[in-house]
Amino acid sequence: METMLSALSALLLATGAVTTDDWRLTASDEVSAEAVNLASISTDGSVKTFWSVTVYAVRQPGGQDYTIRNERIDCAAETVEVLSSIGRRVSAGIYFTEGAPVAARPVEADGSGRAKYEAVCNQRFVDDKRFRSSFDFAWLAREGRTGWDSNPR
Repeated sequence: METMLSALSALLLATGAVTTDDWRLTASDEVSAEAVNLASISTDGSVKTFWSVTVYAVRQPGGQDYTIRNERIDCAAETVEVLSSIGRRVSAGIYFTEGAPVAARPVEADGSGRAKYEAVCNQRFVDDKRFRSSFDFAWLAREGRTGWDSNPR
């Protein structure tokens, strides 16, 4: 229990640190929009650790509008691992759910996972839009102002 609380505390502190950086759109469709924080990328050989955000067109069953994740991609092995995550609501900035870590798995061949891999490992983006914070990205995505293909509710 103490370990879980320590991990949650570290995540909450870390999410405060990702509010004024360089967020870039990596993918969007009718269900969600995703971005990565370029300023958060740390590199150890072919492994890159970074922060990402996924904004949902419709509020999720757990109450969150968006999820912030700390992820690690091995660019050579083409695997991705979720180190930690937390769900938030745009309207109040409330923390809702803490996600369990997800073990390394292959990067998907196409879709948003591949787009995130291309952004983090190869600096290839869907466009040049930049956002000051994960919250700004979430707010604008929910308002339909990120180039999102849908009309978010």
